[in-house]
Parts: sequence; structure tokens; C-alpha cells
Amino acid sequence: MRLLFLLTLCGFLAAPAVARPIIGTGVQIKLARPERVELQPGGKPVTVRMLGEGFDAVKAIHVWRDGERSYDLEVEFQVPNQNTMDLKIQASSGATAGRDYRLILVTRKWSERMPLPVEVLDPALPAGPPPPEFDEPKPKPPGSWF
Repeated sequence: MRLLFLLTLCGFLAAPAVARPIIGTGVQIKLARPERVELQPGGKPVTVRMLGEGFDAVKAIHVWRDGERSYDLEVEFQVPNQNTMDLKIQASSGATAGRDYRLILVTRKWSERMPLPVEVLDPALPAGPPPPEFDEPKPKPPGSWF
């Protein structure tokens, strides 16, 4: 028991990969769905549901890009209870494409970057490669293992 306490204290027994404490804020994000956000400039908003602890301490969420505050994204948040937070994220029509958008969680005492990747897609690029086509499985000869 003493060894378990020491290992936990030293950080060797880490929490599951989805549990992400935001240092100093009293907020811990255990689960975010979706885990990453891709937005189209001027497109529909994406809603992210976060489960964790201490969300009632959140006062604001700011967007930063290239080391300064950005207004390309609009972020609204609701905290139905201290264990749930819903984010509604939308890119403005003039938003610059890029993966370097950072959401900063602000409490009364502290602010810290949230572990939620946000990307604004380039409208000039295609949406992505088409899904691969699959051939029908060929019948196996009788008595074969493969």
C-alpha cells in the first residue's frame, strides 16, 4: 500500500490517457467528444461535449493563434453542472486556415491551454481523398484453410 502511494505521488501510476488535468485551474478534462475539431470558414458550428471535474470554475474561453488573441473563432460554452461542459465553436467567414488555433481556459485565478486541437480547413482544398473501394470477397475453394 505504501509503495502504491509513493508511485502515485511520483506520477508513475498515471491516470488514463483521456484524463487531462489543466494545471492550477481546478479543472480536469476526462473525456472530450469529438477529440479534435475541424471547421470550415463561415461553416456550421461544432459542438464539443466535455466530461470531467471543476467546470463550474470556468469564466471564459479565449482563442489564441500565433502568440496573440484571435477573433477568427467564436466559442460559446455552457456548464450544465460541474462535471459537464459544452463548447460551441464556429469559424468566422474570414477565418484563416491553419492548425495552430489554441483554446485557453480561463478561471478566476488561472488560465491554461486546453488539450483540444482546433483546425480551420482551407476552403480551396478538397475535403479529402475518397474512401477506398473494396472488392467483393472471393469464394474460398472447399477444404481450404485460407
